[in-house]
Amino acid sequence: MALITPTEREARLAMRDFESGLPALNIAPKDPAGAGDSLFTSASMALCAGVDIWRASYLGALAAACQVRRVGNLPVTAADIQAEIDGGEM
Repeated sequence: MALITPTEREARLAMRDFESGLPALNIAPKDPAGAGDSLFTSASMALCAGVDIWRASYLGALAAACQVRRVGNLPVTAADIQAEIDGGEM
């Protein structure tokens, strides 16, 4: 297993850290549905393409940020991620 995606609660329990801040890439989420799936899928695909774990994690976080920006669990596209990288809203 090269990649795990715990929830914030699971990560805090594992690290025994309930105090530290956790910065989010999207500070105004509308719907969390599909965020974890988007993160895991995008990061896994990046790893399979030969990207290092840090960049794969970043791409996964970007995909999750795109997903929570809208209501409903819709597929995240490459254009969505590119727009997030470029700093624009879809």
